[in-house]
Amino acid sequence: MDDTNVLKSTKISFIVSEFGTCFKYYRSYTRAIRNAAFTNKLKELSIAIKSNLIDDSESLIKLLQLYAKFKNLDQEDVYTCCISLFKDYYIMQYRVDDVNETNILANGHYNPFIMFISSINEILRSINRQIDFIRSTYGIEESKDERYNKTTGNEVIRASYRYDYEQDMKLDDSVLKDDNGKNICKKLNMFKSELLRNFDKTFGDNSPFAKLEMSKLLSR
Repeated sequence: MDDTNVLKSTKISFIVSEFGTCFKYYRSYTRAIRNAAFTNKLKELSIAIKSNLIDDSESLIKLLQLYAKFKNLDQEDVYTCCISLFKDYYIMQYRVDDVNETNILANGHYNPFIMFISSINEILRSINRQIDFIRSTYGIEESKDERYNKTTGNEVIRASYRYDYEQDMKLDDSVLKDDNGKNICKKLNMFKSELLRNFDKTFGDNSPFAKLEMSKLLSR
């Protein structure tokens, strides 16, 4: 490999590695959201995630502008920059002569957004599971089903989220009374809607990344 190609590979590898560092925090929010729902701390997390999405979107646009300058591309065309970057990196990694640009995203050929979307989906699925779980406790104390034993919503939490409960969640006996449980579900649905709106503005259909159609990959 001549000096020019070494320099090119170094620049592309740097830009790709910087992409990866932008998406490293989202998976950690899953457990935090689960706990915050029971301890009335969802607003703080919503602000934190929104801030991360904005920062990451702005950082990635700057990286793509750097790449566009390096490749003499139109800096305003984020989609073309992304496809070109993915293609360059794939060719560099696998030593192939050319790659069909239209298949880069569809086939998963190196795409730095894949893990990011997976992390957002993990958050969304966790919220959905938590809502279903809380709904399953409605009326549990008044239930006449005695095949096993009498129980309460809070005892179900202890059994299902034992580690979180013992480490972080100091709950009183009213946490999963029916009315409060319904209120928690309402807040979780609001949290989910706000997350989707913020994603839409930073990486989705109303963002510079719209042509990548990442919103279609979300597990709503």
